[in-house]
Amino acid sequence: MEKQAGPNIVLVILDGGSMDDWDDSLGSLEGIRFTQCYAQSEELTPSFCSFMTGWYPHVRGHRTPEYRLAPTEPFLLKQLTERGFATWWGGDNPVVDAEAESRVCTVRFRPEQTEAYAEVLVDGAVKFVEQAQNKPICICLTLRDEVELRTVIGRLTDAWKAAGEWDNTALFLFSARGRRSAAARVDGFTAAHVPLLIKYPSSCTAIPEEGQQVGALVELIDVYATIAELAGLPQRHTHFGRSLLPIIQGKAERHREQVFCEGGCLVTEPHAGGKLARGKSVMLRTAEWKFIKRLNEQTELYDLSIDPKELVNLADDPQYESVRKKLLNLLAIRYMETIDVVPYEPVMHKLEGRL
Repeated sequence: MEKQAGPNIVLVILDGGSMDDWDDSLGSLEGIRFTQCYAQSEELTPSFCSFMTGWYPHVRGHRTPEYRLAPTEPFLLKQLTERGFATWWGGDNPVVDAEAESRVCTVRFRPEQTEAYAEVLVDGAVKFVEQAQNKPICICLTLRDEVELRTVIGRLTDAWKAAGEWDNTALFLFSARGRRSAAARVDGFTAAHVPLLIKYPSSCTAIPEEGQQVGALVELIDVYATIAELAGLPQRHTHFGRSLLPIIQGKAERHREQVFCEGGCLVTEPHAGGKLARGKSVMLRTAEWKFIKRLNEQTELYDLSIDPKELVNLADDPQYESVRKKLLNLLAIRYMETIDVVPYEPVMHKLEGRL
């Protein structure tokens, strides 16, 4: 297969899952595991909208299953297609309207609903890899769970190796949202914690060996920034992801000091669920603390260093007032930094060559 220079990109995205699920399913799969990765929403569509744009859900109000990305909003697959990638997208679509699918990728693969759904998806992806020529390739495979995940990854890996492109391929394997255990608190953002595994192309000199774990705090929106850097995407919108390449290449020891997840809606938003849904809330997590602020509901604060199961809420304890105020201030700063974005157009032509 003759191909232009540039890494191939493979995204395998699961609806839900945990690190324990993956340890059972993947064993010693080649790649670097990020053990402290957090989704920006526990809901599927808002999470997809976030890591496909580098935006937090609040930036454009993507907080409900019905509110998908508009044609004028950025979308990673579309940007890769415009960059010259041959893009194949198979599986469910929780992120753009159906009529927009054909405009955001080279091939939108929609198999019939069968018992071998995952197998049919992989067949389509492998065929695309075998036939594509002269372009870097992006495969985006959205799976419903971790069933047969080892087989799915194994077949994709074999296809890339047969094409002589495995060393030039970056694999991103992650869950759009985590899974609550039966013992977990119902509404404590426990499903924000998601598994993330990244296999880098040989052009990236990674300090951790393949199979090692990295415990730095990262967010799923960092997947967008990392792919944008690998693919050389031109900067055409303000986003808040941070590329993971520096931490993998040993240029940085830490990545983020805090991670965030959002959920719920206002009672005055009947179109978003209103009184039927949980109230609007946000989680801020550091290496030591977990802070949850809710509108008109109880605030939560946990010292993760001594209470990893989050059993003792310290929010109303006077001894921890300074901690609570510090975290609330960090939350306010984060909202100020990310509350909205100014479109690059119509002044984009004035910025050419300066970005």
